[in-house]
Amino acid sequence: PSITNSESFGIVLLEAMASGRPVIGSNIGGIPQLIDNEENGLLIKPNNSEALASAIERILSNNTLAEKFARESSIKAREFSWDIQLDKYRKLFKDVLNPKYISQTRPRKIAIVSDAVYPFNKGGKEKRIHDISTRLTTQGCDVTIYCMKWWDGENTIVKDGVKFCAI
Repeated sequence: PSITNSESFGIVLLEAMASGRPVIGSNIGGIPQLIDNEENGLLIKPNNSEALASAIERILSNNTLAEKFARESSIKAREFSWDIQLDKYRKLFKDVLNPKYISQTRPRKIAIVSDAVYPFNKGGKEKRIHDISTRLTTQGCDVTIYCMKWWDGENTIVKDGVKFCAI
């Protein structure tokens, strides 16, 4: 279980849900976006080993409940499938890049906030944000990413047409 609010989403939790497993998660960060308490799993207080043990025992001793959580978790995980997420990104791009909303004299300004960013950090989210932000700049958008300072020198730099501002 996660013990701090730094757990932004919980990909391991999502993977367990997609595998049709009943899940237990700490009621912090982005985890409640995945677990609907008593519907597709159990949310517990962080740093509470008794609550965790009780939740585990409850699921292990009740097959009907475990099967319900597993079934509902699998359904919830589909909301985060690549196909659905790609459709959401495509719609976002169409909305953001719609010519009727983009001024010919002033570029559309887009701000992205992320803790870790490519090319300073290598990961799926980081690469996805990099690909999206650089593509938006080629479409005439002014993109600024607000993030931790992963580079030496000034607090604001430009890389691949994207402005990075350290916060």
